[in-house]
Amino acid sequence: MIEFKETNNLLILSYSTEGDTYWIKEQFENDEPIRINRTFYLSKEDVDGDLIEALEKGQIDFRLGKKDGDYYHINSEILDIELGLYIHKDIELDKKFFVANRNISVFRKIENILAKYEKEIRIGTTEKDNLPFDIFQKIISEFPSSAELDHYSNMRLDVVIKDYLETNRDYEEKYNNYMNKKASKVGEDIYDIFDNYEVEKYQKILDKLNIMLSNEDKYSEKQWQIEIMQIIKLIYPKYIAVFENVKIRDVYKPTNRFLDFMLVDANGNVDIVEIKKPFGKKGLVTTTVYRDNHVPVRELSGSIMQIEKYIFYLNKWGKTGEDTLTTKYLSKLPKDFRIKVTNPGALIIMGRNHSMNTKQEEDFEIIKRKFKNVIDILTYDDLVKRLENTIEMFRKSNA
Repeated sequence: MIEFKETNNLLILSYSTEGDTYWIKEQFENDEPIRINRTFYLSKEDVDGDLIEALEKGQIDFRLGKKDGDYYHINSEILDIELGLYIHKDIELDKKFFVANRNISVFRKIENILAKYEKEIRIGTTEKDNLPFDIFQKIISEFPSSAELDHYSNMRLDVVIKDYLETNRDYEEKYNNYMNKKASKVGEDIYDIFDNYEVEKYQKILDKLNIMLSNEDKYSEKQWQIEIMQIIKLIYPKYIAVFENVKIRDVYKPTNRFLDFMLVDANGNVDIVEIKKPFGKKGLVTTTVYRDNHVPVRELSGSIMQIEKYIFYLNKWGKTGEDTLTTKYLSKLPKDFRIKVTNPGALIIMGRNHSMNTKQEEDFEIIKRKFKNVIDILTYDDLVKRLENTIEMFRKSNA
């Protein structure tokens, strides 16, 4: 058990145990520090008071830091960090400020992602504190487990590397499977909020999309798709229904295939939607060139190929497919409504393009126009821009 207290201008870490303390005594006799929660490295020089008496009681006080004005200056060596760490004296310290899930050292993780010129952290509630306490509390509340960190870092590496080298497994899929098993961050259901106030509606959608893009790693792939579909239904009013995990027939195998999402318009015509999380600022064309051209990344090429196959399967399924889909979804459609498979189109929503240079933008536009007669490729930045322009036009018309 760990507690914190102040004694004679010293910040004390009080460690107590009901078990045998012989291992502590043995470590100190060998001039070796003890490690607590994989975070605190404590030596006999850090002990405050009589060590022998403390070992007998099973409670040892260690000098974690000392008063420096209105702050506690934490001993960086104990935390195994190089940062200067200062915590305001009025903050009531808690173990979770130092140790996250599965004994992850909070400040070592923070130090790992900071720029080298960042030499000091001051946590408090004043203007001179470079890490406000409320923000630090938010960091602690959202701190991922070690398993999630491993999955996420492997996935991010996999997304970049697999365009050039083969990886030993699909880490993106593994990460998504892991996040799908977790209680995902559930967003606000915005679909039924709006009435006739178009500016308010599109502003709400834009705000939601920007929040999602700033917190993409908090969403599982499934939850991300569901919430993006809400946005699509609102900005594409011609569609009256959307169906998930739609089973279609590959008449050549024969076997079944599954569409993530199928849209149905007011006349019964179907289109396909493929939604992928953006995964940071990763673009949809390569940063390097092939014969002076930026070519599609593998994720984009793969999505286009998959969509083209789905359209092929739907067209070949023909009237039998129309009858099958109509019967399956009859209870969710208007009376006497019929689903029609008439040269389905597709929408792919994935990736970012705001970090592309001019040449990449030009080549990406060529790629989009090549497939435009069948597939509309939309990045999340395109979607943001479309919403911003829509809001501006509504405001001008209402001026």
